[in-house]
Amino acid sequence: MLSIREHRFPFLAKVSNWNRFSDNTGGTLVEKCCHHFDLMRLILRSEPHTIFASGGQDLNHTSEEYGGKRSDILDNAFVLVTFANGARAVLDLCMFAEASKHQEEICLVGTHAKLEAFAPSHGTKQDDRNTANYRRSTRNPAFASGEWTRDEPPPPFECGETLEEHVEVPAELLEAGSHAGSTFFEVTRFAQAVRSGGQPAVTLSDGSK
Repeated sequence: MLSIREHRFPFLAKVSNWNRFSDNTGGTLVEKCCHHFDLMRLILRSEPHTIFASGGQDLNHTSEEYGGKRSDILDNAFVLVTFANGARAVLDLCMFAEASKHQEEICLVGTHAKLEAFAPSHGTKQDDRNTANYRRSTRNPAFASGEWTRDEPPPPFECGETLEEHVEVPAELLEAGSHAGSTFFEVTRFAQAVRSGGQPAVTLSDGSK
């Protein structure tokens, strides 16, 4: 099971506020969330099989009109994706939740362990080394079979071990761009592919999917 949560601020102002209309962007789940679905495919190493989504425009941009047309962009949604290999993933998106400690949270749960990663609020320019942004919790192997005959919850010391740590983001990357440094790596790899004629990290197939 994989869950990705993004709780953030509303869409920013753009040129002619083009991002206020699904006709211009393909919709919030395409223009804004395609990266989350890319991550699902990358992490689960499989392709989507079935998709269910529920979303709405319940708060943001509801009074904005441009050229006589009212903004129609989604500001919140849940998306459930079942993959060909049997894994399930869910996206939890809210774009009126800027008052959040983490802008993004990823949680992956398998037979033997649980992994969690956290990204700070967007625009953060300092890396807080005292805050854990990665957590790995391994299950007690005795519980991994799926058989469960107990009639009481196990005490914490029986459940397994948890490792918490902080994965550092270099200060120069935070200063150079957004998304906790990932924009820097994205542009660097693109430039290398252009200059060397090598294969891009992201293919046309990835883009279409």
